[in-house]
Amino acid sequence: MHEPVLDFKCDPLMWWRERAPAYPSLAKVAAKCLVMQGTSVPSERVFATAGDLVSAHRACLDPRNVDMLIFLKTNYKLKEK
Repeated sequence: MHEPVLDFKCDPLMWWRERAPAYPSLAKVAAKCLVMQGTSVPSERVFATAGDLVSAHRACLDPRNVDMLIFLKTNYKLKEK
């Protein structure tokens, strides 16, 4: 709580690297949360979902409705009973 607020231009990974000795547990959590894997799988899934939803039969759908349908299809999870 006593640390100064970081500037937006500050590199958070470098900040945690420098302060890892002071905050070892938090530094481990930050290392897991701040590092992203480089992959194209999620974007390919969205395009595949869009291809499933927008067919020749549904070609007249409004783009906003297509966005909502893709969102719903990718985020909807069935609850097991």
